[in-house]
Amino acid sequence: MARVTQILWRQVTDSDFVCVERSRENTPVGGGGQTYFSLSFGDHLDKVDFGRFLGLEPPERIGTERPPVPIEAITLGNSESSEVIEFRPRYSNPSDSRDRYYIARQNRQRDNQVRHPAWRADRGFPIAPDDIASKTDPRMPDLTQLKLLVGRCDDGTYVADYVNADRLPMGAPVQLAILFEPNRFAGPDGLIDLTPDPPSVAELQKALDRARERPRRDRPTSPEIEDARDATARSAGGRSWRGQGFRQSSDERVAIDRHAMQRATSWLESMGWQVVDRSIDHPYDLFCQRASEKLHVEVKGTTSDGAAVLLTPNEVEFARYASPEMALLVVSQIRLSADSDGAVIASGGDIELVHPWDIDLDGALEPTGFVYDREPTRDDDRA
Repeated sequence: MARVTQILWRQVTDSDFVCVERSRENTPVGGGGQTYFSLSFGDHLDKVDFGRFLGLEPPERIGTERPPVPIEAITLGNSESSEVIEFRPRYSNPSDSRDRYYIARQNRQRDNQVRHPAWRADRGFPIAPDDIASKTDPRMPDLTQLKLLVGRCDDGTYVADYVNADRLPMGAPVQLAILFEPNRFAGPDGLIDLTPDPPSVAELQKALDRARERPRRDRPTSPEIEDARDATARSAGGRSWRGQGFRQSSDERVAIDRHAMQRATSWLESMGWQVVDRSIDHPYDLFCQRASEKLHVEVKGTTSDGAAVLLTPNEVEFARYASPEMALLVVSQIRLSADSDGAVIASGGDIELVHPWDIDLDGALEPTGFVYDREPTRDDDRA
């Protein structure tokens, strides 16, 4: 039986996903209409190794001639299902410093496209609504772990599959561990060498099937939380999300925050509260009073379902201090659009009020980063 000696993998970002899922009608004019998954070269993916993976002779042709290379790949676990995967040069000029190839023609809704059957919905691959137009659409699936795989076997054949799991299955080759890292840590793409003890095709299939059967760890998130995690990783000098950039622009974030504050104020006033905006110079957003009742309100707006929100250290400290006169108001499922001038508009949203809000009992705090004090003050230093 054939054994899988190498695996080429490529993470799927929100931007990639929208491009390969949306219809031509929902594709913006003047850019952003690509229908492929790009592969970039660097420390993670060497050009010569990539040429060797594709069976080029000599493999150095990837960096000189840059030929298009079609391969036929069998869907892992289904020998009756196969399709040609086309690897094409992103830039054909050999002197061009932008060394990229791409997996061509992967849009789901266009007639001239040929998405590989291993990456289709009937295999459990994530899918977006047919009218998807933006990566900020709240209907977007969770792509924090999604990666495409193409495996090369020792007999020269290829297999294709995907990973969308967060735990390396028991008994799987340890080299596969990077496939189960969150995409923001794993990097954009890479080539895994499984020699000298490569798994058989059946063994690899069994391992990936086990991974799909195990539920993902419950880790609620949102675009603003993932942006914060990426920013923390970058500022700490670690590996952050590569190839995607921010999920929300500063204009989008401002529009979301302003809309959430307006919605929260209107809703609280409709409940009989007198509301004062304290967001500029206080560690909470709204001070509310109703007869003898007083309430400090932290307002959070998000395009997600609101299962998780981002808090600053000052907000956490004040929420603990002000309890039980502390509330959390979340405006979730906010929709983003643009006016005729291209300005961002936020609208809609569902309101949920958590009151009384005990920050240590009503949820779980997860740090996005740590400050490590190399010379902490010790009790014996104070003596």
